[in-house]
Amino acid sequence: MLPCLHQPKEIPISIFVPCLEEAGDFDGGNLYIMDKRSKTGELGNNQFEAFIYCHYRGSSTLKSWTRQILPPPPCIYDRTYLGRYLEISSYALLGDGSNICISVKGVGTYCMDMQSFTWSHLGKWMLPFTGKVEYVPELKLWVGISADTQDLAAADLSSMNSQPQLLATCKEFDQPEEWKRCKDSQLVNLGSGKFCIARFFHNKTPQGDSDELIGKNITVLTGVEVLPSVYHANGNDNSRKGELQMIPHKSRLYAGSDTIWAVL
Repeated sequence: MLPCLHQPKEIPISIFVPCLEEAGDFDGGNLYIMDKRSKTGELGNNQFEAFIYCHYRGSSTLKSWTRQILPPPPCIYDRTYLGRYLEISSYALLGDGSNICISVKGVGTYCMDMQSFTWSHLGKWMLPFTGKVEYVPELKLWVGISADTQDLAAADLSSMNSQPQLLATCKEFDQPEEWKRCKDSQLVNLGSGKFCIARFFHNKTPQGDSDELIGKNITVLTGVEVLPSVYHANGNDNSRKGELQMIPHKSRLYAGSDTIWAVL
Protein backbone atom coordinates (compact mmCIF):
# COMPACT_ATOMS: atom_id res chain seq x y z
CA MET A 1 0.00 0.00 0.00
CA LEU A 2 1.29 3.46 -0.90
CA PRO A 3 1.73 5.92 1.97
CA CYS A 4 0.01 9.31 1.86
CA LEU A 5 1.63 12.27 0.16
CA HIS A 6 3.35 14.77 2.42
CA GLN A 7 1.19 17.43 0.79
CA PRO A 8 -1.82 17.20 -1.57
CA LYS A 9 -1.10 18.14 -5.18
CA GLU A 10 -3.40 20.57 -7.00
CA ILE A 11 -2.56 19.23 -10.47
CA PRO A 12 -0.45 16.08 -10.02
CA ILE A 13 1.80 14.67 -12.73
CA SER A 14 3.72 11.42 -12.36
CA ILE A 15 6.62 9.47 -13.84
CA PHE A 16 7.51 5.86 -13.05
CA VAL A 17 11.24 5.09 -13.18
CA PRO A 18 12.30 1.42 -13.28
CA CYS A 19 15.21 0.56 -11.02
CA LEU A 20 18.57 1.13 -12.71
CA GLU A 21 20.29 -1.63 -10.75
CA GLU A 22 19.36 -5.30 -10.74
CA ALA A 23 20.25 -5.78 -7.09
CA GLY A 24 20.30 -3.84 -3.88
CA ASP A 25 17.73 -2.51 -1.48
CA PHE A 26 16.03 -0.24 -4.02
CA ASP A 27 15.04 -2.81 -6.61
CA GLY A 28 11.39 -2.14 -7.34
CA GLY A 29 11.48 1.14 -9.21
CA ASN A 30 10.32 4.56 -8.08
CA LEU A 31 7.19 6.63 -8.66
CA TYR A 32 7.80 10.38 -8.84
CA ILE A 33 4.93 12.83 -8.32
CA MET A 34 5.09 16.57 -8.90
CA ASP A 35 2.59 19.39 -8.67
CA LYS A 36 2.27 20.86 -12.15
CA ARG A 37 1.67 24.33 -10.69
CA SER A 38 3.55 25.67 -7.67
CA LYS A 39 4.09 29.03 -5.96
CA THR A 40 7.63 30.33 -5.75
CA GLY A 41 9.39 31.40 -2.58
CA GLU A 42 7.51 29.09 -0.19
CA LEU A 43 9.75 27.43 2.40
CA GLY A 44 9.19 23.73 2.90
CA ASN A 45 7.93 23.35 -0.66
CA ASN A 46 6.72 19.78 -1.12
CA GLN A 47 6.06 20.06 -4.85
CA PHE A 48 8.20 17.03 -5.68
CA GLU A 49 7.87 13.65 -3.93
CA ALA A 50 8.97 10.09 -4.58
CA PHE A 51 7.49 6.72 -3.64
CA ILE A 52 10.26 4.14 -3.51
CA TYR A 53 9.61 0.39 -3.39
CA CYS A 54 12.46 -1.19 -1.47
CA HIS A 55 13.50 -3.78 1.11
CA TYR A 56 13.00 -3.09 4.77
CA ARG A 57 16.27 -2.32 6.49
CA GLY A 58 17.88 -5.55 7.59
CA SER A 59 15.44 -7.70 5.59
CA SER A 60 16.20 -9.55 2.36
CA THR A 61 12.59 -10.57 1.69
CA LEU A 62 10.16 -7.95 2.99
CA LYS A 63 9.49 -4.92 0.80
CA SER A 64 7.38 -1.81 1.17
CA TRP A 65 6.77 1.63 -0.31
CA THR A 66 8.49 4.54 1.39
CA ARG A 67 8.01 8.24 0.65
CA GLN A 68 10.67 10.88 0.21
CA ILE A 69 10.54 14.64 -0.40
CA LEU A 70 12.82 15.76 -3.23
CA PRO A 71 14.13 19.25 -3.98
CA PRO A 72 11.91 21.29 -6.33
CA PRO A 73 13.45 22.85 -9.46
CA PRO A 74 15.74 25.80 -8.60
CA CYS A 75 13.35 28.36 -10.11
CA ILE A 76 11.01 27.84 -7.13
CA TYR A 77 13.52 29.68 -4.92
CA ASP A 78 14.84 32.06 -7.59
CA ARG A 79 14.18 35.66 -6.52
CA THR A 80 13.53 36.55 -10.18
CA TYR A 81 10.22 34.69 -9.99
CA LEU A 82 9.38 35.46 -6.34
CA GLY A 83 5.64 35.37 -5.59
CA ARG A 84 4.68 33.93 -8.97
CA TYR A 85 2.97 30.65 -9.77
CA LEU A 86 5.12 28.59 -12.13
CA GLU A 87 3.70 25.79 -14.27
CA ILE A 88 5.36 22.73 -15.79
CA SER A 89 4.37 22.63 -19.47
CA SER A 90 5.99 19.31 -20.43
CA TYR A 91 8.07 16.53 -18.90
CA ALA A 92 9.91 13.38 -19.96
CA LEU A 93 12.09 10.54 -18.71
CA LEU A 94 15.46 10.59 -20.45
CA GLY A 95 18.11 8.01 -21.23
CA ASP A 96 17.86 4.77 -19.28
CA GLY A 97 15.73 6.43 -16.62
CA SER A 98 18.62 8.27 -15.03
CA ASN A 99 17.19 11.75 -15.63
CA ILE A 100 13.83 13.51 -15.48
CA CYS A 101 13.43 16.55 -17.71
CA ILE A 102 10.84 19.31 -17.23
CA SER A 103 10.05 22.56 -19.01
CA VAL A 104 8.64 25.43 -16.92
CA LYS A 105 6.60 28.11 -18.68
CA GLY A 106 8.46 31.40 -18.96
CA VAL A 107 11.57 29.97 -17.27
CA GLY A 108 13.19 27.21 -19.30
CA THR A 109 14.12 23.54 -19.10
CA TYR A 110 15.64 21.62 -16.17
CA CYS A 111 16.98 18.10 -15.73
CA MET A 112 17.23 16.11 -12.49
CA ASP A 113 19.84 13.40 -11.99
CA MET A 114 17.97 10.54 -10.32
CA GLN A 115 21.08 9.24 -8.56
CA SER A 116 22.13 12.46 -6.83
CA PHE A 117 18.70 14.20 -6.90
CA THR A 118 20.33 17.38 -8.18
CA TRP A 119 18.92 19.77 -10.77
CA SER A 120 20.69 21.36 -13.72
CA HIS A 121 19.36 24.21 -15.88
CA LEU A 122 19.64 23.20 -19.54
CA GLY A 123 18.59 26.54 -20.99
CA LYS A 124 15.80 29.08 -21.35
CA TRP A 125 14.36 27.11 -24.27
CA MET A 126 11.35 24.81 -23.91
CA LEU A 127 10.69 21.24 -24.96
CA PRO A 128 8.57 21.39 -28.16
CA PHE A 129 5.78 19.40 -26.46
CA THR A 130 2.91 19.85 -24.05
CA GLY A 131 2.23 17.35 -21.26
CA LYS A 132 4.00 14.02 -20.87
CA VAL A 133 6.49 12.90 -23.51
CA GLU A 134 6.95 9.14 -23.98
CA TYR A 135 10.07 7.28 -25.10
CA VAL A 136 9.52 4.63 -27.80
CA PRO A 137 12.47 2.18 -27.74
CA GLU A 138 11.50 0.67 -31.11
CA LEU A 139 12.03 4.10 -32.71
CA LYS A 140 14.71 5.44 -30.34
CA LEU A 141 12.66 8.65 -30.27
CA TRP A 142 10.33 10.49 -27.90
CA VAL A 143 6.68 10.99 -28.87
CA GLY A 144 4.25 13.57 -27.50
CA ILE A 145 1.74 16.31 -28.32
CA SER A 146 3.39 19.29 -30.03
CA ALA A 147 3.16 22.56 -28.11
CA ASP A 148 2.44 24.73 -31.16
CA THR A 149 -0.12 22.75 -33.17
CA GLN A 150 -1.30 20.08 -30.70
CA ASP A 151 -0.42 17.42 -33.31
CA LEU A 152 1.20 14.09 -32.50
CA ALA A 153 4.94 14.62 -32.89
CA ALA A 154 8.32 12.93 -32.42
CA ALA A 155 11.75 14.28 -31.46
CA ASP A 156 15.19 13.03 -30.44
CA LEU A 157 15.87 13.98 -26.81
CA SER A 158 19.09 11.96 -26.49
CA SER A 159 21.14 15.17 -26.69
CA MET A 160 19.90 18.19 -24.76
CA ASN A 161 22.63 20.71 -25.53
CA SER A 162 20.09 22.84 -27.38
CA GLN A 163 16.34 22.93 -27.98
CA PRO A 164 15.22 19.66 -29.64
CA GLN A 165 13.53 19.93 -33.02
CA LEU A 166 10.46 17.98 -34.10
CA LEU A 167 11.24 15.28 -36.67
CA ALA A 168 7.69 14.37 -37.66
CA THR A 169 4.12 15.44 -36.95
CA CYS A 170 0.73 13.91 -37.67
CA LYS A 171 -2.79 15.32 -37.48
CA GLU A 172 -5.05 12.34 -36.88
CA PHE A 173 -8.32 14.25 -36.42
CA ASP A 174 -9.83 17.26 -38.20
CA GLN A 175 -12.28 18.96 -35.89
CA PRO A 176 -15.40 20.71 -37.20
CA GLU A 177 -15.22 24.50 -37.21
CA GLU A 178 -17.97 24.63 -34.58
CA TRP A 179 -15.86 22.72 -32.06
CA LYS A 180 -13.54 24.85 -29.95
CA ARG A 181 -10.63 23.25 -28.11
CA CYS A 182 -11.18 23.74 -24.38
CA LYS A 183 -7.88 22.30 -23.06
CA ASP A 184 -4.65 20.64 -24.13
CA SER A 185 -4.79 17.21 -25.72
CA GLN A 186 -3.46 14.20 -23.80
CA LEU A 187 -1.41 11.20 -24.88
CA VAL A 188 -1.64 7.69 -23.37
CA ASN A 189 1.18 5.25 -24.14
CA LEU A 190 -0.15 1.77 -24.98
CA GLY A 191 3.30 0.30 -25.70
CA SER A 192 5.15 -0.78 -28.88
CA GLY A 193 4.61 2.55 -30.61
CA LYS A 194 0.83 2.55 -30.04
CA PHE A 195 -0.95 5.49 -28.42
CA CYS A 196 -4.37 6.83 -27.56
CA ILE A 197 -4.84 10.55 -28.19
CA ALA A 198 -7.55 12.35 -26.20
CA ARG A 199 -8.82 15.68 -27.54
CA PHE A 200 -11.26 17.94 -25.71
CA PHE A 201 -13.75 20.36 -27.28
CA HIS A 202 -16.85 22.40 -26.55
CA ASN A 203 -19.57 22.96 -29.14
CA LYS A 204 -21.62 26.17 -28.90
CA THR A 205 -23.15 26.30 -32.37
CA PRO A 206 -25.17 23.89 -34.52
CA GLN A 207 -23.30 21.33 -36.59
CA GLY A 208 -25.11 20.81 -39.91
CA ASP A 209 -28.68 19.62 -39.51
CA SER A 210 -28.10 18.06 -36.08
CA ASP A 211 -28.30 19.97 -32.81
CA GLU A 212 -27.63 17.06 -30.44
CA LEU A 213 -24.08 18.29 -29.72
CA ILE A 214 -24.95 21.95 -29.10
CA GLY A 215 -23.69 23.08 -25.70
CA LYS A 216 -21.94 19.75 -25.07
CA ASN A 217 -18.42 19.00 -23.93
CA ILE A 218 -16.87 16.58 -26.41
CA THR A 219 -13.99 14.15 -25.95
CA VAL A 220 -12.54 12.31 -28.95
CA LEU A 221 -10.29 9.27 -28.37
CA THR A 222 -8.21 8.06 -31.32
CA GLY A 223 -5.81 5.14 -31.57
CA VAL A 224 -2.55 5.92 -33.38
CA GLU A 225 0.42 3.74 -34.33
CA VAL A 226 3.89 5.21 -34.95
CA LEU A 227 6.23 3.19 -37.19
CA PRO A 228 9.55 3.78 -38.99
CA SER A 229 9.19 4.70 -42.66
CA VAL A 230 9.69 1.85 -45.15
CA TYR A 231 12.21 2.71 -47.85
CA HIS A 232 12.70 1.19 -51.29
CA ALA A 233 15.82 -0.92 -51.70
CA ASN A 234 17.21 1.50 -54.29
CA GLY A 235 16.16 4.63 -52.43
CA ASN A 236 18.36 7.19 -50.75
CA ASP A 237 17.82 6.43 -47.07
CA ASN A 238 20.07 9.24 -45.86
CA SER A 239 17.78 11.91 -47.29
CA ARG A 240 14.83 10.51 -45.36
CA LYS A 241 16.47 9.78 -42.04
CA GLY A 242 14.08 10.29 -39.14
CA GLU A 243 10.89 10.05 -41.17
CA LEU A 244 8.04 8.17 -39.53
CA GLN A 245 4.69 6.69 -40.41
CA MET A 246 1.87 7.76 -38.11
CA ILE A 247 -1.16 5.60 -38.74
CA PRO A 248 -4.54 6.67 -37.25
CA HIS A 249 -6.93 3.88 -36.26
CA LYS A 250 -10.44 3.96 -34.78
CA SER A 251 -11.92 6.97 -32.99
CA ARG A 252 -14.62 7.19 -30.34
CA LEU A 253 -16.61 10.29 -29.39
CA TYR A 254 -18.07 11.04 -25.96
CA ALA A 255 -20.38 14.04 -25.44
CA GLY A 256 -22.17 15.38 -22.38
CA SER A 257 -22.52 18.23 -19.94
CA ASP A 258 -19.59 17.01 -17.85
CA THR A 259 -15.91 17.17 -18.82
CA ILE A 260 -13.43 14.30 -18.86
CA TRP A 261 -10.42 15.75 -17.04
CA ALA A 262 -7.86 13.03 -17.66
CA VAL A 263 -7.38 9.83 -19.65
CA LEU A 264 -5.03 7.33 -17.98
